Amino acid sequence: NARDFRRAYELWGNDGAASGQTFEQFAARFERTAKVEVKFGKPGRVEPAAGSRYIEVPTKMRAVNEGGQEQHFDATYTLRRSVVDGASAKQLRWHIYSADITRTR
Repeated sequence: NARDFRRAYELWGNDGAASGQTFEQFAARFERTAKVEVKFGKPGRVEPAAGSRYIEVPTKMRAVNEGGQEQHFDATYTLRRSVVDGASAKQLRWHIYSADITRTR
């Protein structure tokens, strides 16, 4: 809602590349979005993996475009962080690793 697309893009891993889009493609997807409401469900367990931790977070989203039309989505975001000794601050922070998003109406 702040329209800070750069910051939103960088919440994805690999400085945004994990979104599967360039920054320009990412920002263009939200160009006509007036507001987004997100409701977070109960996160799953933190799952260990070699050198990383993962957690899935279910969400429900409602997006409204500049013309007032609504779109609704169910999504599960998988977050990841490194736990390796010597990892950078950027690697140690939680970031979006992947997302499974389905438009519901």
